[in-house]
Amino acid sequence: MKKQVWLLLILVFFNHLSSLEIRGYVANDQGEPLADVFIIGADGLALTDRTGAYRLAGPVADSLILFHKIGYRDRTFSVADLPDTVWLTIDPLILPGVIVRDNSTSNDLFVKKLTMKNFTGHRQDLIRLLRANSVLQLTGSALPGEEQKILLPGLSADYTMVMLDGIPLGRPGEGFDISLIPADLIDQVEMIPGSERSGGGGMVINLLTRKNRHNLGATLSLTAGSYSLFQQNLSLAGKRNNWSFDLYLNNLSASNNFLYKLPWNNPDSLRQRINNDKRGQDAGAGFCWRNSGWYLSYRFLYQDVFRKLPGPVNNPELFWNSRLTAINRRHHLLLEKLTPAGLGQLRIFRTEDRAIYDNTRISEPWSNFSYYYIRNRTDFESYGLLLSMKGRLAGWDYRLEGDFQKQSFSYLEYTAPENNIETARRWLGAVNPGVSRQWKVAAWLALLDLSCRQEWLSEQKSLSAWRLAPGLEIGESWKLRLGVALHRSNTLPSFYELYWQGDTQAMGNPDLQPEELLTWQTQLEFDFRKQTLKLSYRHDDIDHKIIWINDFNYAWKPVNIGAASIKTWRIEASLQPIHFFWMTSTLALVQSRDLTRTSSEEPSAYYGKDLIYTPDSHLDLNWYLQAGSLLLLVNYERTGKQWTTRDQLTAEKQLPSFDLWNSSISYSVKWATLELKFSADFNNIFNHFYEIYAYSPQPGFNWKAGLELIHNW
Repeated sequence: MKKQVWLLLILVFFNHLSSLEIRGYVANDQGEPLADVFIIGADGLALTDRTGAYRLAGPVADSLILFHKIGYRDRTFSVADLPDTVWLTIDPLILPGVIVRDNSTSNDLFVKKLTMKNFTGHRQDLIRLLRANSVLQLTGSALPGEEQKILLPGLSADYTMVMLDGIPLGRPGEGFDISLIPADLIDQVEMIPGSERSGGGGMVINLLTRKNRHNLGATLSLTAGSYSLFQQNLSLAGKRNNWSFDLYLNNLSASNNFLYKLPWNNPDSLRQRINNDKRGQDAGAGFCWRNSGWYLSYRFLYQDVFRKLPGPVNNPELFWNSRLTAINRRHHLLLEKLTPAGLGQLRIFRTEDRAIYDNTRISEPWSNFSYYYIRNRTDFESYGLLLSMKGRLAGWDYRLEGDFQKQSFSYLEYTAPENNIETARRWLGAVNPGVSRQWKVAAWLALLDLSCRQEWLSEQKSLSAWRLAPGLEIGESWKLRLGVALHRSNTLPSFYELYWQGDTQAMGNPDLQPEELLTWQTQLEFDFRKQTLKLSYRHDDIDHKIIWINDFNYAWKPVNIGAASIKTWRIEASLQPIHFFWMTSTLALVQSRDLTRTSSEEPSAYYGKDLIYTPDSHLDLNWYLQAGSLLLLVNYERTGKQWTTRDQLTAEKQLPSFDLWNSSISYSVKWATLELKFSADFNNIFNHFYEIYAYSPQPGFNWKAGLELIHNW
């Protein structure tokens, strides 16, 4: 027995001597470490950690090592010629305030990854950065402190899932207010149109938080602007050995009381939108620890929001001095482990949202309307975990994800306790596998991405979703890409639609089914020397569409009786004729149709009508001029016509198209480790008056300017 043990030890020892372990680092062309880079040898596989470090055991001296990361150019070395640091290159696209790199996934041409890095000027609003490099649109007012949601043309914000480090934000069936996420917190953005995730049929936006790369750094920024805007931000980050941390504080206040015109009244008369104060305080902290093969991080976010909410301008007395206060807390824990099989991740999260709406300050006789004289509180809690594994097997890149969530919602109405909602609970579990691969055939590169999702809900039947996205790429110095995607996804009813117990205005419907989307899209892209032209088409068919109708008691109630079809054509272009001047443009044309039928399957009165609040077009043009550290941007934006009612019988119910001119300027100065940045934004330069919803005016000319001081040790 002892001889067998010694023989086994000797065999293991000599097998170890016959192999070779290599170590090194991988970085991008800016010197920043790259995580999750595949290092593939003849007999082994490794992934880089958050510091860009890797270890690979097994290659022999004359073997080849491949370095591969989605969105970067592959590099291959022999073991004998392998440098200590391997550099992977990408082509940058410069946008004001950041460098944005469009790292389209090699195996899925529809996925975009934006890397946001300080360039000149302070970091702008996150939503502006997203819109500058995509076809995304904005709902709500663009003023600081206002609620802002993002969407794809033709689809509502309910179909956009926002995630933070892979963890879903917001409530199911409701669009997430992305203005609650400070831009200073974000390092990268992944945009996935038409994901198979439930609730993400339109777009999944995954926000990846910043990672500290300095021993110690501090940033102080001050911003002031129109309507008494004043914002302060302080952040501190550092690292030592395997540990790093970051802290930030943010405070914002603004009156947001602006002048507007009433289009149905004297077009030359001006009125002021008052009682529109906004305030917000944000705080956050994070730390991480890394070791060979292990990574652990924790992040805490706290937000305290106060917003006065003036009602529609056709009857402002009913919402005189109404207000909303909200507190949000988020806890995120991430644990990663690199194994020979790939990268494993465990995410644990908890979200707590509490909001109080108060409209009890209206005077008589309006206070006698019980519909509007109201004070209530809503509480939403969610916690869960996500497990994932990704790696490479037999030439295929694979990923496997499983998640479980528990959510609860309660409603307390102080002015009418009979409408209280006892705590409603929901749980869901899901598995989400996927594979992708590339095949090189002569000068052609074939691509394939395939994924599916099976979901189980507490109050609904199980849901299935899937996505198939083949692609083709041709060329070296120039590239022609063709992609096709077919996918089915779902979006869940909101807690309000399901559980609202009812009053004289509205009541919920616990029998609602999830909406189902069947989508197909195609995309053609041509790149040559930083000149890009992209043409795409998307078609969405929505079954079990949720709409609100009047029931026999004249109360509004959501039901699944409708369907819809949405067709979207998009043209995107980027041109840089000279190194200091470049242009980008995006045009989206939307055809939306209400396909609602009666219970006898006959076309309803709304059949063939446009979907309400769905602009028929959106155009965005940008011109950039750079001279050293000075950057100037001129932006033109035009939004098409949209209907405000389903019947669409009179032209007065259609909002006209409107266009806006905006401009930004930024400049930076450096002294050793100290950097000073200045930026200014000028919006709606020609002071146009317009509405994005019926009786919801938008501000005329407004501006803001900021100073940012950065010091790194």
